[in-house]
Amino acid sequence: MELMAIMGLFTRSRLPWRPSMLMAIACSLSVALTNMSLKLNSVGFYQLCKLLGIPWLVFIQAILYKIHTSYAVKLSLFIILLGMALATLTDVQFNIVGTIVGLIGVMITTQFQIWQGKNQKDYKLNPLQINYAQSLPTFLACAFLALLVEFSGFHQDMCILSHNWSLLEIKWIALSAILAACANLTCYGLIGETSAITFQVTGHAKTALILISGYLLTRERVQISSTNVIGVLTCLGGSIIYGVIRHAEQVYGQLNEQINQYETELTTQLSSYSMISISVNQVDTCLKEYVNHQRQYLVTKNSNQLTKLQDEILANKLYETIMTSYPNLNPDQFIDQLISIRQKQTQVLEELLQLEMRILYKFLPSELDQLEKIVAPITYIPLNNEHKTNELNNKRYKMIQDAKRQWLHISLSVYETKLQEYNHQLESILLNNTSLQGTSLLNDISRYVTCRTKCLFSVIN
Repeated sequence: MELMAIMGLFTRSRLPWRPSMLMAIACSLSVALTNMSLKLNSVGFYQLCKLLGIPWLVFIQAILYKIHTSYAVKLSLFIILLGMALATLTDVQFNIVGTIVGLIGVMITTQFQIWQGKNQKDYKLNPLQINYAQSLPTFLACAFLALLVEFSGFHQDMCILSHNWSLLEIKWIALSAILAACANLTCYGLIGETSAITFQVTGHAKTALILISGYLLTRERVQISSTNVIGVLTCLGGSIIYGVIRHAEQVYGQLNEQINQYETELTTQLSSYSMISISVNQVDTCLKEYVNHQRQYLVTKNSNQLTKLQDEILANKLYETIMTSYPNLNPDQFIDQLISIRQKQTQVLEELLQLEMRILYKFLPSELDQLEKIVAPITYIPLNNEHKTNELNNKRYKMIQDAKRQWLHISLSVYETKLQEYNHQLESILLNNTSLQGTSLLNDISRYVTCRTKCLFSVIN
């Protein structure tokens, strides 16, 4: 771990001594008691103790840490445990000492796993950092426990001090130490990113996969019963169900966090505004006024659409009359030219109405902001007189707004001049063209252009 820190893979960090020592002692006791349980009990009871880890985790998290597990997750955990029981439990033999050691080992192991995830979140450490922080305390605790066991004569037939070590054994021990370091990193990472229960589920799924691969890949076929196959498949199915449920709960939790965040922001914004309480009668009056306005708007809108439709029908009839009565008349030369003038006039009128609305409602266009530095430049602002500063800013703002409105009024006069020019152009085409013979033709064309103009203006309105 120190070499990895020197290489810059992570930043060194330390835990406070109390949680660090508790985790070191729990880790050492977990390894020791698990091995003692395997030594004192049968393989079947050892597997039973491993199955008890998940129920104890669910219980202890609900009692001590107020972390409750949903019924759907509990059901998936029950399926996993049932499958593992069918796949691994064979001869379950009890004895008092072995039972006590096994149960204590389960309690300490699950507590150690809870602390792994809790301390990572509390102190904001990644798997490499917490593994580095726990390396030395765990080594000291394990060394003390190992020396205590070796010199107490607990297993004289396997004393480490009297054993004649070979080079091959030392290599295997070194390799197992490297693999153990990698396993510790994956354990811290899995528990830190998910939970201790997910780590337990992953362990059971691993056992099921080992049983399957051992039967399929080894040369010596192990005797396996239909009960074992059903158990392995049940365990894997329960693991898949657990993963789906946990993913759904995670997405649901993220959505709830976003909703709570938005509600908090909304509450903060509402608290900054003064709320005025109104009576039911006032609300009723406002609703009635709103309904009346909407009704008037719809009536006006429908009336305008009806008028537009009537004007379009009349314009089509007039056009047919003109073309029937005067077949030698070229529409491209007269009528289309007149309509194009009216279309230009409607564009100018639309821009004119927009300017008038901006002046009426004080919605000034954004491109006028460039006039601020010219109309009211900032030359002097008092440093220690807030009242004087506000007064100058208000005067400057008023000058800018007045200048913008004057500019808009000048623009209005320009648009009005354009409209008059188009009207004169239209009249000159109608009156000065010698091809138009007779007052009736002139009147028909004028009426047609008027109807088309009304249709164009109705779109603007």
